Amino acid sequence: MRETSQPAYCRPEGSTTSLARVEDLAASNAVIRFNDSPAPVSAPPQPRPLSQLGPCGWDLTEYGQAELMQAMFAYHYPIFPDQLSQGRLKQLVDVILQERGWPLETMLEDEVLESFPLVEYDRLDEYAAEDKGLSMPGLILAILLVTMSPCNHVTCAQTKRLYLTLLAFLPILQSQLLHHNGVIRIQGLVAVYEYGHGLYDQAHLSLNSAICMASKIKMDLQHLELSLEWRLSLMMLDCCLLLHRAHLFTTCQPGKLLEFDQEVALRSSRAYTWKLVKNVLRSYSDDDPQMESLISLMPCMTSLCFIANDPPDDSVVEEIAAMMPYIRKSAKRWTGLRPFANRIARNAGLDAHVVAEFDLPYT
Repeated sequence: MRETSQPAYCRPEGSTTSLARVEDLAASNAVIRFNDSPAPVSAPPQPRPLSQLGPCGWDLTEYGQAELMQAMFAYHYPIFPDQLSQGRLKQLVDVILQERGWPLETMLEDEVLESFPLVEYDRLDEYAAEDKGLSMPGLILAILLVTMSPCNHVTCAQTKRLYLTLLAFLPILQSQLLHHNGVIRIQGLVAVYEYGHGLYDQAHLSLNSAICMASKIKMDLQHLELSLEWRLSLMMLDCCLLLHRAHLFTTCQPGKLLEFDQEVALRSSRAYTWKLVKNVLRSYSDDDPQMESLISLMPCMTSLCFIANDPPDDSVVEEIAAMMPYIRKSAKRWTGLRPFANRIARNAGLDAHVVAEFDLPYT
């Protein structure tokens, strides 16, 4: 009798092994079909911040400082075409400004920049036209530096990454724009930052550098007001720096009242300098070209500092302004400098009676 064929599942021998092989094959196919599905799309990595708000205030991150320095050196030694290297630096500065979260117009309303108007928002286009915008990235960084809040740690002012980065950037700009106003504005703003944080020796060096560069630039008679404005700002900073170095820290030490002969000498020097100012101012007419010289104006503005800080002689400021009409705005600004000088005195740790000696309200 012929044996009939039976299905695999009916065979008694080896049926278990065959079934297991079928199940393994099915499972393997299932795994293959699952792996064939498209992988989930991962979110793009977030860009690393160039700046941050830390325990000691806002500053560049280590990554931001490295990126900025690399762009600055490419700005000077272009490994790319000039336009590309300049665009990279401008792009980084724009990102930092955006991360700061303050509009540029708002930052320029800071009381320090109102006292030392080296930069005005309405004239940014004029600044850019002076050197084809080459100094604008550095100018924006300098504005960010000046508007940084002071920290209670003394060393922070000297080790801020933005401050150190600007110090490295200035020689690069000076090598390309030695006789341009933009570099002087940046150098002046760095000096304002140093003065405002009690770094008087550094401020003295920065200010001297700015004044030396300014002395090599001729006055632009077509934009006389603009040319005088930043020069007078440098002079006022020089006056404030001289006042704090020569009188608050030498003549009267913290915790020590002025001796009688020192007080008499100081009052006499103020009276003498006022006579000197009047003689100098009266020796020039308003349209005399020599009066527009930085060297001619420097003694006048330096003397103005000591006079304007003496409360009984507040009217002297108006008298100077009347004799020298085109510095009226800058002369009147001295009345707004006292709160700023008061804050500097408190940061320096001056005692109340020493501050009162100079009529600086102690709070």
